[in-house]
Amino acid sequence: MAGPTARPSPITYPALVLLATELALISAVLHVSWNLIVKAGKDRLLAQWGVTLAGALVSVPVLILRGLPETGTLPFVATSAVVHVAYSLSLVAAYEKGDLSAAYPVARGVAPLMTAAGAALWLDDSLPALGYVGIVFVTSGLVAVAYRGASGSAVRWALVTGLTISVYTLVDAAGVRLGDESVRYVITLTALHSLLLTIVVLVRRGLTLMVAGIRASASAYAAGGVGGVAAYGLVLAAVR
Repeated sequence: MAGPTARPSPITYPALVLLATELALISAVLHVSWNLIVKAGKDRLLAQWGVTLAGALVSVPVLILRGLPETGTLPFVATSAVVHVAYSLSLVAAYEKGDLSAAYPVARGVAPLMTAAGAALWLDDSLPALGYVGIVFVTSGLVAVAYRGASGSAVRWALVTGLTISVYTLVDAAGVRLGDESVRYVITLTALHSLLLTIVVLVRRGLTLMVAGIRASASAYAAGGVGGVAAYGLVLAAVR
């Protein structure tokens, strides 16, 4: 008689780490793409809003089909949406004051260092000592490169942007781990972020300019919106 069928071995921890890293790297490529769209916009606030709106419009059908995330995650979604608005505004300010080659590396360079420290304090996530050393070296290198030729104002806004990235990453990491999966969390967050940012942009720019911006750059906004949602969805899948 044949023996029992062998069960496949569970995925190992190193394999999980590799998978999470691959997801994060793909996310980074998508993230840079939509940041280029925002930086290239004539009105960067409108461009940031247009990309966010497009992401929300893509997400709404999924939200209707799949519903809201678990009730316990909703406070995290609301908190993160507010922080995302602060992120959007500080990112626009950084791009107004400096080049993408300066603002983006500073914002993205300091965020991992602050996120790693926050995760160790609040989420009980830790790295080996060599991991923290690596983060410090990478962060220092990116910031050193970006500081060359960057204005003080651009660097300050980029640092604020990095802080908001760290805060919403920690909030979302905690929130998404309370649920069964990350898709509903991401699409709900995207929709709420878009709603709040729409209110801010309506006050600052007015409906006429918002409509004109969509007519002029609808395809770019759509591409950036899809890329933005996919990028952050991959990040949250990685932190799960």
